[in-house]
Amino acid sequence: MTNEPPAELSLVRDLGSGLVLRRATCDDRERVAEFHANILVRPDEPAPADRLYYWVLDLMSGKHPTFRPEDFLLVEESSTGKIASSLGLISQIWSYEGIPFRLGQIDAVSTDPDFRRRGLVRAQMEAIHALSAQRGELVQAIPGIPWYYRQFGYEMALNLEGSRTCLRQQIPKPEPGDAEPYTVRSATTDDLPFIMELYRRATTRSMIAAARSEELWGFDLTGRSELSGLHRRFCVIEQAGSDRKPIGLLIHSRRTYDGQLGVQLLEIAAGNPFLTVVPGVLRYLESTGADYAKREDCEFRAIEFYLGDEHPLYDTIPGRLSGRTPPYAWYIRVPDLPAFVQHIAPALER
Repeated sequence: MTNEPPAELSLVRDLGSGLVLRRATCDDRERVAEFHANILVRPDEPAPADRLYYWVLDLMSGKHPTFRPEDFLLVEESSTGKIASSLGLISQIWSYEGIPFRLGQIDAVSTDPDFRRRGLVRAQMEAIHALSAQRGELVQAIPGIPWYYRQFGYEMALNLEGSRTCLRQQIPKPEPGDAEPYTVRSATTDDLPFIMELYRRATTRSMIAAARSEELWGFDLTGRSELSGLHRRFCVIEQAGSDRKPIGLLIHSRRTYDGQLGVQLLEIAAGNPFLTVVPGVLRYLESTGADYAKREDCEFRAIEFYLGDEHPLYDTIPGRLSGRTPPYAWYIRVPDLPAFVQHIAPALER
């Protein structure tokens, strides 16, 4: 008798017409990254897209805390070795009112145009659902195109992103002679406990949240390729002066997109009003965005706060936010609804 978990499914499957479904290996890393970087591009984006290429390389590097190269599936043409279709499973822990549950995020779903309408995504979804179930994941989620994933048992059920826009001309100017009461600096690994505490504080405003380990935060901070679409700048907001007490966390993009600088997280520690901190943060973001735009030979136009549909910032400076982008939605699949309801029963009873 052994306490070791059962070996995971090999998932090798002959799909006919010379196509084989299998799990990826370390040796497939470059070609899988190149495949997705050429297929998943936006209509206005030249291929291959570096943001996708380096994101997939990072996932398959063997250094990611929760993802392994074999968490990508691929359908391969036996005669040529050409990849026809591929997708990945990013296993995570989410929580419902503080009750953790396992979730599998399906992402990077790509099919070569020459191999579409052959049921290749369906075959992979069946295989990845089986793998997710073996891992004890009660829920699967995917951020995907409208309607398509309903055929696989998914429904749009949770808000995804949502943003507010602050135009450059709406950023407050400092009063002559006034010094900034707060400064913004790049975070280091020594700041990880502070980062984790402020993220935990941010998640208390949501019924459903994703748990993030110190290893995952560390990978985000120092382990991602600079050209990855998920590479962010982590910043700590500090009180100016000799003690330099950290009071806030800011995460933003490392480039502008169409002259806009994206902010993915802004959280202020308890006892520090948003109203006193935000003006200086806006000025920091303006300066940083202008530097990025100059490097990219474009004009800096705005800050886009991707903080969801509701956030304390929106209530703090409503007059400085000129635009709202409504949230999209996560597709959610709960294959065994009674089991999930039983799992979160303590929260429902409360």
